[in-house]
Amino acid sequence: MRFVANGFIFWGLTRPPRSSRDPLVALERAWERYHGNVGALVNEGVSSENRSKVVAMMKRHVELMEMLRDGAA
Repeated sequence: MRFVANGFIFWGLTRPPRSSRDPLVALERAWERYHGNVGALVNEGVSSENRSKVVAMMKRHVELMEMLRDGAA
């Protein structure tokens, strides 16, 4: 039996993570979370001062995603 000592889960503030037996379902869920988080950041957090750094970081994310894609192919 696995004991999880997480107060947020214990008090019902968050749900425990579910492991999916289907990797496609897990991948889609991860993408939806990432896309939502990055979309919110781009819409609300990009300023003229940090725009170039945000774009550079997003380009890096693309490179890392491409590496993952190539590893799966």
